[in-house]
Amino acid sequence: MDFIRSIPSDVNFDRVKFELNKEYSFKGLWWYPSKANEKKAGTLTFNPRKGLMLDIIEDFDIRKKIKGRTSLTSFLSEEENLMHGLLCNGKIVTLTGCSNIRPHFSGSCVKCDSIFSQTAFFGAHFNNIDEIKFNKVYAKLTYLDKWFDVSGLKAEIDLDTGFTINYKEKDPIILNIGKDLKIELFIKPDKIPLIGDSNKVEVIQECIISMNYKKYTEFKRFLEVLSVIQSFLSLSIRWPVYPLFVSGIQDLEKDKFKSINVLYSFRGLPEKPEYLTRHDFLFAFSDVAGKLEDLMNRWFANAKILESVYQIHFLTLDESYFSLQNQFLNVVQAIESFPRIFENNEEMDKTRHEERIKIILEAVPDKYESWLKSRLKYSNEPSLKSRLKYIIKKYSEVTRNFVEDDESFGEKVAKNRNYLAHLDSSSRDQISESEELFELLQKLKLLLLISLLGLLGFSNKDIEKLIVKEKWYVRFCRESKKRKGSK
Repeated sequence: MDFIRSIPSDVNFDRVKFELNKEYSFKGLWWYPSKANEKKAGTLTFNPRKGLMLDIIEDFDIRKKIKGRTSLTSFLSEEENLMHGLLCNGKIVTLTGCSNIRPHFSGSCVKCDSIFSQTAFFGAHFNNIDEIKFNKVYAKLTYLDKWFDVSGLKAEIDLDTGFTINYKEKDPIILNIGKDLKIELFIKPDKIPLIGDSNKVEVIQECIISMNYKKYTEFKRFLEVLSVIQSFLSLSIRWPVYPLFVSGIQDLEKDKFKSINVLYSFRGLPEKPEYLTRHDFLFAFSDVAGKLEDLMNRWFANAKILESVYQIHFLTLDESYFSLQNQFLNVVQAIESFPRIFENNEEMDKTRHEERIKIILEAVPDKYESWLKSRLKYSNEPSLKSRLKYIIKKYSEVTRNFVEDDESFGEKVAKNRNYLAHLDSSSRDQISESEELFELLQKLKLLLLISLLGLLGFSNKDIEKLIVKEKWYVRFCRESKKRKGSK
């Protein structure tokens, strides 16, 4: 089967499966690649929120070496930002992004070093950052199993023959992104029945995503791709999606591969993922299966220019990240980006505006000309209020259900933004109370969601069908109908 050929035969995720939401501890010997003869015993610990920490004990007087140094991070040179390790179980590991953050002294001859590391690669010794390249990177993400919802399991009950369970591996879903990137979604058995156990049969499958480049590619590039995938899935699932494990593949020679497991901390990774069902999702794989490749290509095509917008949307899905005021400012900033980037970002013709600026500058004393010119640099850009009105009008079939007066709405958002961002005293008496600001934020979040769905190519009609799953949209629609009915 193509599915079997698509997965290297020696890639067994159960062999060493380090999950990013669990804690680990590894004892072993540690050294810098340029100082292989100076191995030190130490313990590497991993905490999902605190990251990787290596504690090393040195049994010689080191005080003379550090005399006169004031910066603890200066202990490690550029080449020492990378370390090698040999664990007690025989596994090898490379630590990258190392920095010495906390030395401790005991008496005159014992020094304990705590070294922070950004990433750990289990299964290889890399001598420099440029060597950390892969052909493929595999990842498992939170909620991906439910979102993909493709099963190779089939159970049948027959009154005559009894109960039968069949498992058949499915072909992968292949998405070609741009010219060089290929993404695959496939299922594989995570647990299979043990032969000889007559009391229990258990088959558990999991969905894995692979990112493949035609040539060796830096690991950080794979992380960038994974981040874009996370943001897309978070949009469809309506909750932040995080990696649970990451594993890189290197081709050694024909039909031979090296699997390298990766550990790194991820900001915001919850101890226990929020319980979600298929009904909580905006859309799942089955809803967009026929056009998923097109959707993903659109999402990736705008990933660079809308990187901050993707991040803001991701972070505002979980309201515990930021305060109400910070969320409001962030979402306003994200919404402003759409007309600025994709639509006409000028209120009047450029030539006419330049003529207007020229007349204004000629009318002021020379000593104020440069100051005024800098002040008028962005004077032809539409205001926040104008940009909001543009988006509301563009998606009017959907927005009319929760924004009844775009003039009043735009005015209210602008005044709150001006006060919160600039502490504009003239707007202080007109800013919203917390409860009203919260509802204003929910409407802005809906506008951001609608804009992102529009970016993916969904029509107003399609967006309206999808967004009815949003509880705040349903509530605002209900309240709007009541107000209209009472008139």
